[in-house]
Parts: sequence; C-alpha cells; structure tokens
Amino acid sequence: MLKYPSNFSHGGNTTAFIYSLEEGIFQAVFLGIIAVLGVAGNLYICSVVYKNKNLRNPTFLFLVNLAIANIGALTLCTPFPLINSIRRRFTLERHWCLINGFLNNFFFCISIFTLSLIATQNYFTVCEATILRMAADYAQKSQVPSTGSVEPLFGVFVVITRSFRKLELHRI
Repeated sequence: MLKYPSNFSHGGNTTAFIYSLEEGIFQAVFLGIIAVLGVAGNLYICSVVYKNKNLRNPTFLFLVNLAIANIGALTLCTPFPLINSIRRRFTLERHWCLINGFLNNFFFCISIFTLSLIATQNYFTVCEATILRMAADYAQKSQVPSTGSVEPLFGVFVVITRSFRKLELHRI
C-alpha cells in the first residue's frame, strides 16, 4: 500500500511530491529515451516497407498501420507523463487530462484491432490453404466426376466432418 505524505489530498486541489527530484529526473530521462527510440524504430519499419516493394503485402501493411499507431501514441501521449515526471505531480488542467485519456485509449484500440487483424489474416492464410489442399486431394482421390467448383466444396465438407468425428472419438 502506498503511504502518501500527510498533506496529500485525494479530493482537493493540492498534491504533495510523491517522489524525489532525482526519481523524477530518472523517470523523465528513461521515458524520453523510450519515446525517441520507439519513434525511430517505427519510422524505420515504415521506411523499409515503403522502399522494398516485395514487402507490400497485407501482413506488412498491417505492421505499417501498427507502426503509425505507435508513432501517434509515442508523440501525442508521452508528453503528458513526461511533464508529470519533471514536475513530480499532475499540474495540467482537466481538459488535458481528458485529452490524454482519450488519446491513450484511441491508440490502444487501434493497436489491438490491428494485431487482431494480423492474427486473423495469418490464421486464414495458413488454415485456408491447408483445408483447400486437403479438399483438393480428397476430390482427386475419390472417383467423383469433374464438375468444376463443386469438388473443393464437397472436399471441404468431408474434411471438416472427418475432423469433427476425430474430435468426438478422442473425447470418448
């Protein structure tokens, strides 16, 4: 449990210094280093994808989107805790507190949604190719007359049905 000085007020306008000046400088320096290195690394990712045309596929474009969201978070959200670390207390007005909260949540949601899209895209890239390959193999092995696009659909149905049957057998 944190023990605040006796003049710390939860509901009033005044707050005491929670940590020393050295700790505040230490926090500010490392926060600044993290912000600068983060922006530089994310700019590097954007420039590599921009310069290399072989990397312009959905996965790397999602990574560029994630890098841009991180740049936004680092440049627009980091100044607030940096100021608080230097001053050793929250001294900004209420509207800056609300803007900081909005920006943090905004960039957090963009990052989470982008990571979800990357995972979904990679899942379908791997699994869809496997299911279609299994379906084509099944349709080729069976002596079903060739009708065009019906074979893969039938094969996918059979592969999924067999997978569920195997799962049911393992459960027993």
